[in-house]
Amino acid sequence: MNRAMRGFSLIEILMVVTIIGILSVVVLTSISTARNRSIDASVKENLHTVRNQAELFYANAGRYGTQVAVQGTGITEAPSYNASGAHFLISDRSANSALRQALQDSDDGFFAIGVNGQTWAVAVSLKTVTGYWCVDANAEGKVITTTSLAGGTSAARCP
Repeated sequence: MNRAMRGFSLIEILMVVTIIGILSVVVLTSISTARNRSIDASVKENLHTVRNQAELFYANAGRYGTQVAVQGTGITEAPSYNASGAHFLISDRSANSALRQALQDSDDGFFAIGVNGQTWAVAVSLKTVTGYWCVDANAEGKVITTTSLAGGTSAARCP
């Protein structure tokens, strides 16, 4: 038989398949990491919108609303929008929508409105780090690893 007409051996074919498999695992891992980073960026941007809307709400109402669980209420979805709701996360359509989107991108989160409605904090879990992105009335924006907010029995803020 002519040497030029010979096909690939089984070992050569297996080596090519193995190399293609390794390359595809590397590419899929890179894509997954990039996707999780983009989800985290989206969560942070939506919580930035919540912070902006909270300050607009405060400028009009003089408070963020009535107290809600100073140490944080766990949530997996945003409270239903209601124009006459008890606090800005319910009664401000933009804040409610931004929180809803952040929670859809994430797994869970929590929020609190402090006594007399003078403070607030919201935290939503991230994909690329262990913890939550927390924003509050003090213009904080940081990663926290606890599921309880700081401030003791009267205030709500990022720890």
